Amino acid sequence: MINANLIPQPHMLKNVVSSELCFDLTEKVQNAYFQYLKNLCSFRATSAQEIAFVNTSLHGVSDNILKQAFACIGLPSYIPVALQQLPDPDFPTVNFPNPEEKGALDLAIETANKMGATYIIAQDPDADRFAAAEKSISGEWIVFTGDQLGSLFASKILEAYKQSGKPINKLAMIASTVSSKMIRNMADHEGFKFMECLTG
Repeated sequence: MINANLIPQPHMLKNVVSSELCFDLTEKVQNAYFQYLKNLCSFRATSAQEIAFVNTSLHGVSDNILKQAFACIGLPSYIPVALQQLPDPDFPTVNFPNPEEKGALDLAIETANKMGATYIIAQDPDADRFAAAEKSISGEWIVFTGDQLGSLFASKILEAYKQSGKPINKLAMIASTVSSKMIRNMADHEGFKFMECLTG
């Protein structure tokens, strides 16, 4: 097969789109994703009406899909950080577009303080990194680390699994070797399986 295609061909996007081998599964995947979110959601929408979120997409692609996600689980619309809402490959408002970097949430915190929001969520430009912050009673913003968020997510999964009545030794969780050892400690205490893996 390789030897039959040794001469480079001009890139013709229209040929790719019209190929019988090209399938657009965007809608199917999105519908399945939103249904999965609904299945995960355990709160009652009426209890969330007073919760105000600020979101920053850090000049990335997450804004549109996140709007749909909020709507599908019954959350009120979040307040976007307007200067970071739409994609911009120059990332003009941040030194480095990673939500875990120091200073990346400055505009989000400024927006939340101005709008009276209590929670901030953030995604990096290709929407595969997540950060969150909460305003404390004292007014100080607590920015959660990735390890803290991972432990909270694991705790939620464990709680739901225990309520299902399934045997706890059938539950397994995985974390990277550079992550906190909190989930390993949870596994030792609760009796579920834990595996550590390399990054990447």
